[in-house]
Amino acid sequence: MTLQNKVKDNEGSVMKGGGIVAKKEDGKIYILMLYRGNHEDWSFPKGHTEHGETVQQTVIREVEEEGEIKSEIIKEITPFKYFNTNSNEEIICYMYLLRPISGEIKPEYKGDKVEWVPLAEVGKRISYANLRDYFNKIVGEVVDLI
Repeated sequence: MTLQNKVKDNEGSVMKGGGIVAKKEDGKIYILMLYRGNHEDWSFPKGHTEHGETVQQTVIREVEEEGEIKSEIIKEITPFKYFNTNSNEEIICYMYLLRPISGEIKPEYKGDKVEWVPLAEVGKRISYANLRDYFNKIVGEVVDLI
């Protein structure tokens, strides 16, 4: 996706959609996390909003592409805003809490991993400090909704 083709909001921030997919099993909460081999990082499924697509559609598509599972949105949660120093862009990632509805998790690309991570380990697994800080701020929001 070239710079001029990226969907931007009214403030000029590049729009993304991201999902925190959560499930409860045996009284424990698990969060779907993605390891991208080409970036060597752990994160949540997320990606650029495409033209003609709502951010909700972006989130559902990205979770299905990156984790190979179908999911449904439970609720919108606080957006994740950050500055991407590599692309020199302000990013707004609209985040949603989702629940899995079908499919076995499987990575999209060779070298990637997709795992159900226990809630207590998620913060340790996230590769970027700004995303870890974001998750630590919204984890209460997530737990209250599951």
